[in-house]
Amino acid sequence: MYSRSDLKWFSSDDEADAVAAGDLMKAVEKLMFAVYVGWSYHPQPVVSSAETAAIDMTDQALRYINAYLEATDERP
Repeated sequence: MYSRSDLKWFSSDDEADAVAAGDLMKAVEKLMFAVYVGWSYHPQPVVSSAETAAIDMTDQALRYINAYLEATDERP
């Protein structure tokens, strides 16, 4: 699935980077759980509250990534 070592582009030297990586991992874990729960209850293509929550959590994860990249000026 994934591991915390997948976030190698976060340097662990700075405390702010570690906090951002931790927040991002929490958002990703919530997203993955919401998607799993949503599809386990609704195997048909139905937009459920769990899937809506997964979309919201994806947006949150993307905001964390964007904030990190803006703060560190590491945009590709």
